[in-house]
Amino acid sequence: QAEDGIRDRSPSRGLGDVYKRQVLISSFNPFIVFYARWFIPNIKTGYLVETPDMIKWIHLAHPDCLHPRADLLNENLIEMCRLKNVAINTWTVNSAPAINYCKKIGVDGIISDRYNFEFS
Repeated sequence: QAEDGIRDRSPSRGLGDVYKRQVLISSFNPFIVFYARWFIPNIKTGYLVETPDMIKWIHLAHPDCLHPRADLLNENLIEMCRLKNVAINTWTVNSAPAINYCKKIGVDGIISDRYNFEFS
């Protein structure tokens, strides 16, 4: 182990502790999410959803997080995720009122194009 606490993560040594950091594999392809969960079980996965028809694939992908487009949020989707113990990180939320709405309805996180928000 080096002085800075970083270990050798070379492929010859395996993946080791590299995934103890905050790593999330996210994809619009439910098969990629499924395979990531199967082959690298110690990382979190997210399934990106941009149409209502894509939501049904959550049952195949078994993600840790669902990443729906913000306009797809509704009570049924939030309830389904809560029952499945799936976090909700919605995208793309770029205004303070939208962020406050997401907080109010219980979204776990947001994905934004902006980094400099001021909101209450």
